[in-house]
Amino acid sequence: MSKKAKKITHGYDHALKLLFSHPIMIESLIKGFVPEAWTKQLDFSSLQKVSVKHVTDDLRTRESDIIWKIDFKKKSLYIICLLEFQSAIDKFMAVRVLTYIGLIYQDLIRHEHIEKVDELPPVFSLVLYTGSKIWDAPTKLKDCFSYAIPESLRKYQPNIEYAILDIGQIDLGEYNFEEDNIVSSLVELENVCNLTNTKVIIDKLISQLQGEQFNSLRKAFVVYINRVWKPRRRFARKEFIDLNEVSLMLSERIDQWEREKIQEGMQQGMQQGILTGTYNERLSLSLKLLAHKFPTAPLAFKERLQNMPYDALGVLLEKIIKATEIEELVED
Repeated sequence: MSKKAKKITHGYDHALKLLFSHPIMIESLIKGFVPEAWTKQLDFSSLQKVSVKHVTDDLRTRESDIIWKIDFKKKSLYIICLLEFQSAIDKFMAVRVLTYIGLIYQDLIRHEHIEKVDELPPVFSLVLYTGSKIWDAPTKLKDCFSYAIPESLRKYQPNIEYAILDIGQIDLGEYNFEEDNIVSSLVELENVCNLTNTKVIIDKLISQLQGEQFNSLRKAFVVYINRVWKPRRRFARKEFIDLNEVSLMLSERIDQWEREKIQEGMQQGMQQGILTGTYNERLSLSLKLLAHKFPTAPLAFKERLQNMPYDALGVLLEKIIKATEIEELVED
């Protein structure tokens, strides 16, 4: 991986970690995108982020991976959230998940003098993937083993499974979540393809994140937009301060974009008039465009224009389209 690619990946991982370091994001993620019966028994008010320093010391450094603890049937359940931004699919992601689970259990047993451990808690592992390729790695560890292993030996092999949320492939219409689900807004931002829809999503986020309790999360979204949001490169190199500023910028760009589209349409129509228009059509188009672009054009020039032959009128019309000042036309 090139230095530039590593920098982009690190920036993306960091921005996503900032977002999913907020309990409301984990709650929105589980409630909205894990439609399984057991999630109804989670007490989201008990969400507590777990330090993974002991994990990342034993593995290669993974600053983006997050572990949360939550009450489930009055006992603990651990949520492993692995954030992936990369073009190459990790075929053995299940192995990394297995390692995390083993280290969590090992740490619990090691510190049983703090909290007595009589049984191991359940773990839910979710990979949040934002790469461009469709995720096709095995989600079950058993599918990573050789098919040549005999059945009598296969039963001794470890097995775990993780859930995958492939952001680029999500059809939000397939999920039944509340309108204020913040992660769904993030998914929309990841997949948005035009400025108008982008502004709608940003304005929805502004509405969703009203109140002082969301101050930190609003800042995290601004970091995400400034650092790694894909459409960001289409705008000026300016650091946004808040989401309202992003919305204002989009309004200005939408107005500019619409004006450019109108101008482009006018020019296409004019070019068509130059090529195929009748004499009267060329003359009418020339006078209208002249009045639109150069309302102070001399009367003598307008009179000369009306007496031009068909071919000369076509040449002049093309010049009017390209001209930025009336002098470019009058001097001819």
